[in-house]
Amino acid sequence: DTTESIMKYELEDLKALITEFEERLKNYTSVKIANYTKDPLETATAYVFEEMAAKVNKLHHKTFSTIEFAKHWLLTGMIKK
Repeated sequence: DTTESIMKYELEDLKALITEFEERLKNYTSVKIANYTKDPLETATAYVFEEMAAKVNKLHHKTFSTIEFAKHWLLTGMIKK
């Protein structure tokens, strides 16, 4: 839960994060990440990450503007990509 944090990323940081996910996901069937965002810059950054994450097998990432929708998506049994 990062709802009280302030995230500051550069594009290169997101690329490095994706590379790290690719390496670490080898041991998992799938991983879901729901990203709750509150401000426009955070939302834009999350959508860039979401676009990058879509290319990684086993990683399922979505951005939400409410915690309720994020929780609902996380708790659904079927992962759709």
